[in-house]
Amino acid sequence: PARGDTGGRSAPAGGARRFRNVPGASVSPAATAATAEQSGSSQVLTTIDAFIVHSDWDPAGPKHEAVLRWARDWQAREGRPPRVWVDTRCVDGRTTLRQRLAQMPFLVGRARRLVIVLSPTVADRLWCVAQCWVWMALGGAKEHIEVALAAADASALRSAAAAFDA
Repeated sequence: PARGDTGGRSAPAGGARRFRNVPGASVSPAATAATAEQSGSSQVLTTIDAFIVHSDWDPAGPKHEAVLRWARDWQAREGRPPRVWVDTRCVDGRTTLRQRLAQMPFLVGRARRLVIVLSPTVADRLWCVAQCWVWMALGGAKEHIEVALAAADASALRSAAAAFDA
């Protein structure tokens, strides 16, 4: 099956109705604190253009700018805004950590691309590394991984990049 096609597999524990995504250009620093139900701007769909991997330990501002730069590049290349999954914006706030872990393959597997927002702590977050591992385990290709740089300090990014080997 094509990337993003589940081949008829169903989502665990109600994951399909919780599968939401947002336009890449609508991901703002303020919105990263809101769930999809609070924002009301998400859509329930079956596939997404990109799954965004980011560390919530890092400041929202640089991550937001990185995602916006990536989204502008995508739109210039594809002629339309990307549909993305950003957990802090799209996750159903009623799900437990156990449910989110069970749904991770379903969610990551629906993405055509993986975008890693490279920030100082992304390599330190097991959740981020797990998302990358799931992408590769489900047949994600390295050439469909993109990196969006998100830090004012270039040396911090070099350290994060050197440490990240997911």
